[in-house]
Amino acid sequence: MKTIGILKEPNNDNRVCMLPDTVKKLVSQGINVLFESHAGTGLGEVVGFFRTALDQS
Repeated sequence: MKTIGILKEPNNDNRVCMLPDTVKKLVSQGINVLFESHAGTGLGEVVGFFRTALDQS
């Protein structure tokens, strides 16, 4: 099984490099998507979208 890791950006940058729809597509293809602890922290609503996308896949 393949795994992709999403890393936390340095210097308190809150962005993440992948959109929820992309995560859904990868997971549906059997690819694990792992997020580094606190990646995207501070993005508010966007973090909720990621969590929802991951929960639904």
